[in-house]
Amino acid sequence: GKTSYVRISSSVCPLSKADQTTFINNFKTHIGYTANATGVICVYDNNFYLTPASVDAFEYLSLPVLDDAGMVAFEKEHIKLETKIEEAKSYDLAAKGSGYEAVAITWETSNDKVAKIENGKVTYILPDETTEVTLTATLTAGEVTDTVAIKVTVVAPTFNTLTSAEFATIFELADRS
Repeated sequence: GKTSYVRISSSVCPLSKADQTTFINNFKTHIGYTANATGVICVYDNNFYLTPASVDAFEYLSLPVLDDAGMVAFEKEHIKLETKIEEAKSYDLAAKGSGYEAVAITWETSNDKVAKIENGKVTYILPDETTEVTLTATLTAGEVTDTVAIKVTVVAPTFNTLTSAEFATIFELADRS
């Protein structure tokens, strides 16, 4: 029932920058897991900090056993999307929970002209004017359902305009070559 912190940026951390990056990426894919940890415990400002002894200092065991409501709540808390889109592209959308695969996820968009959802992907089409779109995830496990709405700003492209003199210069240079 107590909170502690993992600290990899302190002066006592033995991990190289590359190992820190590897450690962070591995940690992010195991949020909520129980684990055995090897490291140094420090107390700073009345908080406990664990400094990992190596890049593989955490032996990830499992997620805690939760009921359907707990699994849906866990997955709802961990859904992440880009919230500012500045180029036309597609992103995969989760169809199931990242930790609890028993949680099914479906998606809806508030504007399919800017954010089109099909085949498990959202495709962003840059609008004429910057537009805010809401993507809504519906999470279901057993009889429990909940939703999370994520606001995404899709930025209109900017175009550089040329003066008539600049335009003429470009064509003049093209004629010379």
